[in-house]
Amino acid sequence: MTLKSNTRFICLLIFLFLTGRGFSQQTFTVSGTITNAQGTPVEDIAVIASGATVAVDLTDASGVFSFDLPAGGEYEIRPYSNCNVLNGVSTLDLVLLDKVISGIDTFDSPYTIIAGDVNPDAVLDTFDLVDIRAVIVGGWPLQFPNNVSWRFVPADYVFPDPGHPFPYPQAIDIPSLSSNQSNVNFIAIKIGDVSYSALPAAGICNDLWPSALTGKVRIDDGADCLPDTVGAVLEDWLLLATNDNNEKFYSKTLGDGSYSIPAPAGNYSIKLQKPNTLWDVCVDEVSGVALSSDSNTTVDFQAFPNSLCPYMEVALSAPFLRRCFDNEFTVFYCNKGTSPATDAYVEVTFDTLLTVLSSTLPWTSVNGNTYTFDLGEVAAGDCGSIKVLTNLSCDAVLGQTHCSEAHIFPDTLCVAADPLWNGANLTVSGNCQNGDVIFTITNTGEDMTDPVQYIVIEDIMIQMSGQTDILGNGQSQSITLSANGSTWRIEVPQVPNNPWTAQVNAFVEGCGLNGNGDVSLGYATLYPLNGNGPGTDIFCRENIGAFDPNDKQGFPRGVYAEHYIPKDAEIEYMIRFQNTGTDTAFSIVILDTLSSRLDPATLRMGASSHPYQYNITGPGILQVAFSNIMLPDSNINEPASHGYFTFSIKPVQDVPDQSVIENSAAIYFDFNDPVITNKTWHTVGEKYLSVSNVILHQGIRLQVYPNPAVHAARFTIDLERELQGNVFLYDLQGRQVKTKAFSTNVFDLDVNNLNEGMYFFRLETQGGTLATGKMLVGKGK
Repeated sequence: MTLKSNTRFICLLIFLFLTGRGFSQQTFTVSGTITNAQGTPVEDIAVIASGATVAVDLTDASGVFSFDLPAGGEYEIRPYSNCNVLNGVSTLDLVLLDKVISGIDTFDSPYTIIAGDVNPDAVLDTFDLVDIRAVIVGGWPLQFPNNVSWRFVPADYVFPDPGHPFPYPQAIDIPSLSSNQSNVNFIAIKIGDVSYSALPAAGICNDLWPSALTGKVRIDDGADCLPDTVGAVLEDWLLLATNDNNEKFYSKTLGDGSYSIPAPAGNYSIKLQKPNTLWDVCVDEVSGVALSSDSNTTVDFQAFPNSLCPYMEVALSAPFLRRCFDNEFTVFYCNKGTSPATDAYVEVTFDTLLTVLSSTLPWTSVNGNTYTFDLGEVAAGDCGSIKVLTNLSCDAVLGQTHCSEAHIFPDTLCVAADPLWNGANLTVSGNCQNGDVIFTITNTGEDMTDPVQYIVIEDIMIQMSGQTDILGNGQSQSITLSANGSTWRIEVPQVPNNPWTAQVNAFVEGCGLNGNGDVSLGYATLYPLNGNGPGTDIFCRENIGAFDPNDKQGFPRGVYAEHYIPKDAEIEYMIRFQNTGTDTAFSIVILDTLSSRLDPATLRMGASSHPYQYNITGPGILQVAFSNIMLPDSNINEPASHGYFTFSIKPVQDVPDQSVIENSAAIYFDFNDPVITNKTWHTVGEKYLSVSNVILHQGIRLQVYPNPAVHAARFTIDLERELQGNVFLYDLQGRQVKTKAFSTNVFDLDVNNLNEGMYFFRLETQGGTLATGKMLVGKGK
């Protein structure tokens, strides 16, 4: 299968593979144009050539598509698009169509009649009005209940009865390709648009293929795995279809338990991913599923609980934190378990510089900065959110990190833990006291049987490592460091086989002052935050001044210019949007084509500013829809013109070292062209900080002088053999500002044109990191 290049963003949503017979040496070109009934070219329509081989092209800005196909073959040329269902569909179309149905008016074009037949039964009636209202009111998925978004008719087709154009051809057949075909043209009809107001472009796509793998996921009430068509349905379960070429297609179940995986013809295995260990699946993978072109194949699944237990998850977030302003937090919670959570509640501990003003759910108690919200009974599968309005003190330093934490209850472990776990559970906290940074490691579980190795990081360099004591239940160990204005961080591996987390960590920022009478900021969010299972969530962000209204952020931000993160780190993405137009935005859709190095099976949706619905399709395309959001424009109501949502995801388990994970998103405001966010990136692999990246490699002595350096800093490596490598210089924000290759053990690094202040250096050779350290740059006299 082949796909011609197209520069539109929609191209990011499509991936194709080779299938069918090999290409012969002789080919002919098959091309055509797709226009609407007014003759305007329609862009981004997928055209599928199927037969001796399969090929797909997208129409360009002139509505043109083109294929080079093997000679002699029999082909069907069929356009298909189920994109941007609301394009051109409004209450005006309801009014016009209702007049025709009532006999007050008539449509004078067969294309308009086809557009009005939204419920495709070859009759204009009230069922068509019902389907139009369904998409105007909003909901998921983003499509007509019984139709696709666009229909196509060969341009040279003559309707026998224009007043009743049904049925009509939707493809052009080529019995035997023996010459170039340049007039394979079609008329595009936007379903539901009887007022001819649709923009001539496909826009937001739900799927590319007219064939799909479909089915439902139900609860097997009897746990006997016998066929069942009446059991309760399961929502938000992920399915993965893999074809013979190992290409992957994803989808999730909707509110009615159904799923649809649009895919090209071929043979598939379909796997159902269970959300947690509380469920068993009768058959979790079905192989040998044949899918034919232009048809659906149905495969149903059943699952049953192996334990009746709540499984509470919580997420805490805010779009930004601004000093002297009100800032709204969202507490998002779900019961992903198999039974109701009774007497549920959530505790939120806010940063000391935040003052809580109000909340959508009244708090039931306050203890210092900790606010408790009673949730009552949360049924299995139910989710909810609480908005909390706060004010950030003007005493906060610009760029200071503020952390708040949510903890939801019940949080008990209902399933049997790993028998190899000794029951110990470590926590860690950090404080600034009397000129010292003090980290405290506490065992809240059973007695430890072995120590674990911890590391202490100053800004972006490991300063020390050590072993914990063998802590008994309730025992603690303190590590005291001299406060010097740096951001100090401790990372402590959790005891083996702990069911909640692999590591605990803490940081202290802004304790003491450095040699310049200042503190280092911006380091706390470079690293993964502490976590202790799905029942807790810590939200840490630096306060900001100005910001981009439509952007994407990824946390942790990563160390060094390469944004290094551990291979097993969960990345939390936040996509923010603002209506900077001149009118209210009625719907907003975000499409995020996830990197192939991210694992959709680990996707966890988080908090948001407004209710949304989501799906994941194709090779990993996250679709998030804010239907009827009614987001005012910033000229009318600036505070209410903002929105956001968050989600978390992990890299695939076998991601190679040094892999770069890049990600961006497209934000669609109503029917306008998308706003493309910035690109986030992370690098996974060995160069993330670890115990082996010590300050100075064993057996190496290094001098850096003068310190402070004014024009150049001289590096002298005390070693008999000559080394070759590179020196990297970073500012206090971790940005690389200088790099130089060296091939001798004595070399100079030019620091002219650098601002005075503290910098970090890193020397690397082929053997890895040789040394890291600090240096000062001063002003010349």
